[in-house]
Amino acid sequence: RADSVTWDAHKWLSVPYAAGMFFSRHRAALLAAFDIASGYMPEPREGSDDFYRVSLQWTRRTLGLKVFAALAACGVTGYETMIDHQTAMGRSLREKLVSAGWTLVNETPLPVVCFAHREIAAGRVTAKKVAQHVVHGGRAWISPVKLANRPPCLRACITSWKTTPEDLDILVAALGDALGVR
Repeated sequence: RADSVTWDAHKWLSVPYAAGMFFSRHRAALLAAFDIASGYMPEPREGSDDFYRVSLQWTRRTLGLKVFAALAACGVTGYETMIDHQTAMGRSLREKLVSAGWTLVNETPLPVVCFAHREIAAGRVTAKKVAQHVVHGGRAWISPVKLANRPPCLRACITSWKTTPEDLDILVAALGDALGVR
């Protein structure tokens, strides 16, 4: 449904960094931005996309190999199962946070959960201090984030297919402990 989408394959496809993707409905815009004519490159073929003409990667590095290998290993069904699990964990985390007195800041079906607490809003502790306390505890990783036109909050992004409801309980407990950090 989107006009354009950027997607980091290192998150949901669990591949190493440098496998970002950009999808757009507007081929003409991509051609206007990236197309270049060269005497040693083949002439454009009518009705086909020559990716050297519509992307930044003119020399076709093998960045896509890691994405291909991951898709070959997991398959579409494997990724469907993994993404369904991660989005379910995102929904569960939202529920657990609200039950523990946290306020959700973003609304998305993705397992990217941004949230705040009245203790942070009151200035009794900062989002940065809460995140540092959780991360230094070694059981979970979150980060502070500043969203447009919003006060600082926290961000949890579930990207592991191994995340369990118990992991979410550990995170919520660590967040509660961190509220006492001054």
